Amino acid sequence: MIPLPPETVEAILESPEDDSLRLMAADRLEEAGDAETAEFIRLQCQLARASRDGLRPTELRRLNARQDLLISRHRDRWLEPFRRIWEGGIANFAIARGVMTLLEVRAALTDDRIPLLLGIPLLERFICKTRTQLTPESLQTFAALRNLHELDIRLNVVSLEWEEIAPLAELPRLQRLELRNLAGRTLMRPHLTRWAAARARHLRSVEDDRDRHQQAQEQLRDVLQRSLAGSCSMVLKKPKRELVTAQHIPALTGLWIRDPNATHLEQMGALEGLRSLSISRLRVERLGSLPRMPQLREIRLDSRDSLDGMLLGRWLREMPNLTALAVYGTLHSAWSMLQAIEHLPNLRIIDLMYSTLNPSDLAMLRMPSLLELNLHEVAVDPTLTLLERFPRLRVLMGDFPQHGPEFATRLAEFANRGVLLTRGVDSNEIPRWMRSHGTVGCPVAAFVDGSRMPLPVGQLRLAESLDSQSPVNRLADWQEFGENDPATLEMHLAPARIQIERIELSRGLANVRGLLVGPALPVRTVRWSISTRFTTESGLQGTRMDWTSGRFAGNRLLILTRQRAYRIQLDVGISRRTTWNHWLEALAMRFIPGEE
Repeated sequence: MIPLPPETVEAILESPEDDSLRLMAADRLEEAGDAETAEFIRLQCQLARASRDGLRPTELRRLNARQDLLISRHRDRWLEPFRRIWEGGIANFAIARGVMTLLEVRAALTDDRIPLLLGIPLLERFICKTRTQLTPESLQTFAALRNLHELDIRLNVVSLEWEEIAPLAELPRLQRLELRNLAGRTLMRPHLTRWAAARARHLRSVEDDRDRHQQAQEQLRDVLQRSLAGSCSMVLKKPKRELVTAQHIPALTGLWIRDPNATHLEQMGALEGLRSLSISRLRVERLGSLPRMPQLREIRLDSRDSLDGMLLGRWLREMPNLTALAVYGTLHSAWSMLQAIEHLPNLRIIDLMYSTLNPSDLAMLRMPSLLELNLHEVAVDPTLTLLERFPRLRVLMGDFPQHGPEFATRLAEFANRGVLLTRGVDSNEIPRWMRSHGTVGCPVAAFVDGSRMPLPVGQLRLAESLDSQSPVNRLADWQEFGENDPATLEMHLAPARIQIERIELSRGLANVRGLLVGPALPVRTVRWSISTRFTTESGLQGTRMDWTSGRFAGNRLLILTRQRAYRIQLDVGISRRTTWNHWLEALAMRFIPGEE
């Protein structure tokens, strides 16, 4: 994007957050007669500081619209110098603060094209997962890209020598390296120990799914013992040997283990630094083998068997630091478990799926610190008594009974107390009572699902489909959703005082469900975005990320406003994979405070 002299590139690498050098480059472009490229660089720098500078929503909309216009005018010219890199294939890319930061190539690369990447000295991510003709010599070029964070490529070799990989270990910002041969097999396995020793300060997580290999566990221990300097997490899939213990992983804070045996569970008790534990396929006979672990703060249990809530409660009640508990599987005697843990002072989140819990049981509990209770398909009658038993509750999920205007009024009462109600079971009845009982003070509802219902909360801005050839961020109203459109947006807003000025949604999403209930907020704009793909007139294709924001925990998005925090439960499916390794990184939603 920006033609930068080597000394400027060096200065930016030393201070990547300092925009002054980029702005100076923009000034030089303007003096040379390229005023709109200079304007685009200044716009991107200003948008990157938007949250810090507190720009008003109207100003943000103006800046985004101007940025999109400049891209549509000049993207062919800006991308032309790099076209040969992906000639014959499709390239996805991202531009941030005037420079290209992401390049994904779906073409048969050859060694003679790789040196062209030196023309993108600030590139952060390069991905090519298709068959290539690249040889180990091309790795020398990547070693010169000092700002590289991620490298994922295929090489036309059977194996690699350490000397061919070693230059990449000197990259100061490299966080992820994936080298595979044309058959898709990793080329890094023989060099794990030496790589970890060279990259010790960057290693924070290890995933071991190589238990079929006899020496894998020993290599893993060696890597961890020599290299881990800070907190880390570890994944063990189908462990067939003894669990790696605290003497091998002194800094282990998170552990995910599948189908553990009694020996594994016993050894977990020695992991004194463990804070987060996730066990999949926990067998019912293993409950009695769970060790005492008072240091745990987060627990997730997943079982195909029916778990005994009484035994589970005996184990959990000795965890004074526990903040979050999730049990996915049939849970009998759930009441006994909840009764055993209701005294825990720090418990904030409880998530139970397929539990045998009676609605009346909740009224007998008192959990003053609980913020979120997810009961999924359990029938829940949201009475004000619940708010007295759970005074700090902000999120309640369950299968709520439908009583027309009576339930709508109840919903409004919860909303006025700042409690978010989410349905664990989808119901087609909701649109009818929300529309027909809008006068009781509860609902303003927006449904965009092909049903052609009224949209009384504002305008909908619709970005183009991931498959679309239309210009990026095409404006459209909600009627453009058809019955066969994969995108669905469902939001319930209460009370009617909430004003939503605009909703943005990319059509790359499918089956989006969101439920927001809360008091009147100083909120004017809701933005829901994902990476958008566009095609130039000359045939170049690319992907641009508008922005990402929000704090994710699993599939939940935590939204902060000036008054309090809200959490929206999302059930999202993507019809096609995005250009990112994890689509959730590309999904974002932002609440922008409105004008006072």
